[in-house]
Amino acid sequence: MEKVGVVLPKQLRHHLDLARLWAPDDHARESISIDQAALRHAIRDQNKIRFAYQDIDGQSTVRVVRPLIMAFYGPVWLLAAWCEMRDGFRVFRLDRMTELSVLDATFEDTPGRTAEDFLKQDAARNGDRDRRVKRDTAFRQGGNRRP
Repeated sequence: MEKVGVVLPKQLRHHLDLARLWAPDDHARESISIDQAALRHAIRDQNKIRFAYQDIDGQSTVRVVRPLIMAFYGPVWLLAAWCEMRDGFRVFRLDRMTELSVLDATFEDTPGRTAEDFLKQDAARNGDRDRRVKRDTAFRQGGNRRP
């Protein structure tokens, strides 16, 4: 991402700092039908989103979430989010999402529900094993600036 920042016009570089996106070579195998640009903007602007989701067993639900992080893990793109239906962090595969709507409702970073909190919880659960979703710097706490 540093290489991208070097060639971006100066007035757009701050968006890269807020991207919360880690993007290696895209070797995704499954088709993604949602608008990924809209999802990235929702993460950056802290807009809630609504989407239909089909789990591994074929069960469908409609979710409203606070989108926090997009990550490429293995052959799939993932969204880490705070799910309002489950009142907790959840990870969704983008290839199982349809009917994405970016809502007018926004959210503030709330203690216990931030991207940083998700990463800490995930590291504790997985013993900090295989940290492919880490950024080179810590996520912001309160406000739109990198620490």
